[in-house]
Amino acid sequence: MTATLFAHYPASPGSVQAVASRIQGSTAAFGSVGTSVNGRLQQAGTTVQGSLTAPLSTAGQPVQRSSTELARAALVADGTEVTIDGEAW
Repeated sequence: MTATLFAHYPASPGSVQAVASRIQGSTAAFGSVGTSVNGRLQQAGTTVQGSLTAPLSTAGQPVQRSSTELARAALVADGTEVTIDGEAW
């Protein structure tokens, strides 16, 4: 018996495509989370004044970064070639 780097996993092309479709669908969900959070923050930003204005203007940035990173990772795991902001992943 010859040792291999990866063990054979019996999967049909259809099942692989189904998993890839689910992964691609999750990337849309990641994007919608970032969009939703930013929309709510914009609403909140129009109704506050004073010391809360500055923190609210940047509060969505970590969410947007995280959702973008999750989407990139999912697409890379899916085997999809990803180019975001001119950067290949």
